[in-house]
Amino acid sequence: WSNLVLAVFNLLPGLPLDGGRMVRAVACAVGASQLTGTRIAAWSGRLVALLVAVVGLVADRSSLGLAAGAFSIALAGYLWIAATQSLKAAQLMAQLPAIAVTDLLRPGMFVPDDVSVGEALRRVWDSQARGLVLVAATDQPNAIVDEVRIGAVPPARRAWTPVRAVAR
Repeated sequence: WSNLVLAVFNLLPGLPLDGGRMVRAVACAVGASQLTGTRIAAWSGRLVALLVAVVGLVADRSSLGLAAGAFSIALAGYLWIAATQSLKAAQLMAQLPAIAVTDLLRPGMFVPDDVSVGEALRRVWDSQARGLVLVAATDQPNAIVDEVRIGAVPPARRAWTPVRAVAR
């Protein structure tokens, strides 16, 4: 019986449940975009969450009513949050085709691992790079400079601190 109850509950029409995925599929099948279908299913999921909370609070008036009510409110909170996250993920995925990889790249530069922090910072500022990659004498990259650690070196110590001391 518990498996049957769980299966029926999972078919309720709202995200993140499987019934919500069916709602989204039907909405997309009748011509809605993926984002619109997800919006419909997410709001349906939020409605299911409210119904679960209300039913849990009013349905059981026995001695277990308080525990059942608290459990149904927790379950409703989970459903609401999961529906909201599904909606946010769909909105992000809808914007993703407009983002180019080149917009996400940070220009960096190679510096020898034996230069000082002061010299490495001067080179970065002169070239307007945003990242440092250390190269060994063989011109093979072997570390990247940690921005937090290089920024923590006091200005008075930058000329004597090797850049490899702030790399990982």
